[in-house]
Amino acid sequence: MKKGHVVLVTGCNRGIGFAACENLLSKGHAVIATARDKKKGEQIVKDLKVKYPKGKIRFIKLDITAQRDVTKCFNQIEKKEGKLDCLVNNAGILYNEDLEATTNSQLEKTLQTNLIGPFMMCRKFLPLLRKSKDAKIINVTSQLGSLENSGIDFAAYRISKTGLNSLTRTLHFDLKNKKEKIKVFCVCPGWVHTDMGGPRAPRTPAQGAKSILFPFYSKTAKSGSYLQDGKKLPW
Repeated sequence: MKKGHVVLVTGCNRGIGFAACENLLSKGHAVIATARDKKKGEQIVKDLKVKYPKGKIRFIKLDITAQRDVTKCFNQIEKKEGKLDCLVNNAGILYNEDLEATTNSQLEKTLQTNLIGPFMMCRKFLPLLRKSKDAKIINVTSQLGSLENSGIDFAAYRISKTGLNSLTRTLHFDLKNKKEKIKVFCVCPGWVHTDMGGPRAPRTPAQGAKSILFPFYSKTAKSGSYLQDGKKLPW
């Protein structure tokens, strides 16, 4: 994509979300950084503005599980930017338990954040994405969401990411049927050394961010794909 595109990133206050914002800023794009924690989110933006004084970035407090927040965020972007070139649904939560140990509450919270939140974001922001000449939606998923390579532990997380993959495919085909140009991807950052990934993870947040932003920069990535580092993953 050319410089100056408007990109919204959810879950920007740490890890991969922060690294994605920095990556985009370093290449001259306008970033809308969002997170539930207003204090942490605003501090992240201040830090990035110091490092990239000419960069365009602003913070909007956003809880993606609250429709009121999603609508408020949309209204602010519509008023100031008038369009959106890329939506990066990065915010997520993870519980370690296997299926038997997973509580109803844990599953509900995980689905609300990892699946229903992105669903609401995708649906709400379609009007602004339609105003872009090269709009893209990137849903940050995981290899743990692969049905073919499914395994033990992280039950709620696996289920939610499998659902997110399905959301990506469903939206892709819906848009294709309507002959719309918006492209949709689900992308895995790999096992990243973050609060969620843990200290044993081999990849840096910057590497994870590069993986999830591959479709944003690529001119050839096919909509509806399940990717990591630009390569297809098994569904």
